[in-house]
Amino acid sequence: MTSRRLVEMESARNRLREQAEAAEGRAQQALDREIATQVRLAGERAELEKQLSGADFAREVAESANTKLRAEVEELVEEVRQAEARPKCVYVLTRFGEIHSVHTSHEGAKAAAAREGAGGEWHDTPDGKPLPESSWRVTGAYVWPEQAGGTP
Repeated sequence: MTSRRLVEMESARNRLREQAEAAEGRAQQALDREIATQVRLAGERAELEKQLSGADFAREVAESANTKLRAEVEELVEEVRQAEARPKCVYVLTRFGEIHSVHTSHEGAKAAAAREGAGGEWHDTPDGKPLPESSWRVTGAYVWPEQAGGTP
């Protein structure tokens, strides 16, 4: 080998060494970027899993509340159905034997009579009927809800 060939080989070796070092540097940078990306993605994944867990919990709470509300609504509907099936008591206010008004309470009927001037002339007998000289009378009556087909 000649010295010139040695110099060329040395130069090629140095050039290859520089290329290898540059490639190694680029590879290290790519690895660093990849690691940074993986760390960022792992953090995002952890945050998304946390949000998903919170959303799952909120959904379960909402489903539980929905189930409870449905049960309460069913109970209320049944109570209303039963209440509608029972007779309702109303109080008929008459004056001189003629119907004056209908009320939901005995007290409401008496108050209506008082507004019409019954005032001091209102006296109940022990059995709840007014005295014969009173022109006002309250009579309780039951009203049955209409059934299918129009029969009570």
